[in-house]
Amino acid sequence: MIYNSASELVFDDIFLKNSDIIQHANLYLKLEGFSLGGSIKIKPALKMMTRLKLEGKLSTNSTIIESSSGNLGIALSIVCAIRGYPFICVADPNILPTSENLIKAYGGEIIKVTKKDSNGGYLKSRIDKIQEMCNEDNSLVWVNQYQNTDNIEAHYLNTARSIATHFPNLDYLFIGAGTTGTLGGLVNTYLNIYQM
Repeated sequence: MIYNSASELVFDDIFLKNSDIIQHANLYLKLEGFSLGGSIKIKPALKMMTRLKLEGKLSTNSTIIESSSGNLGIALSIVCAIRGYPFICVADPNILPTSENLIKAYGGEIIKVTKKDSNGGYLKSRIDKIQEMCNEDNSLVWVNQYQNTDNIEAHYLNTARSIATHFPNLDYLFIGAGTTGTLGGLVNTYLNIYQM
């Protein structure tokens, strides 16, 4: 198959039946690592960037900025490289060197906060840094995965649809949760399916 753009390399229908681990049940693993960027985060990155463009929030001099400790930063650096926008990833000391190197390889800039917030982590420090930078530079456009409904909708429209199509009668669904975009999209889908 020939694709016209790297942004089309999102493979949402790859599952592995794992009978080697559990013999008396049907366990299926959804393999997201085959998509562009190597993670599920390419879906919300594409969706959030598309919405910003449709809503007229991006101009030729816009620079995208986002807080990430890894996978979303990688995904956004790829999408920004494809679409021609500079990208700044506000990270912290917990970012893996491989993630940092990939973001830089796709042309992204890394800014690291080093001061822990009142919760003992770095998330609020990263967000505070972004808000400070946006106040000083109106060319910066914050994707804001934490409040961006497209983070959820990307999984509602894609991830959940794929799972529901292949497995209409699930007993259990296990979901990893970070910013809970994946969780929100899947829960909304299954609440609608089962009318809970």
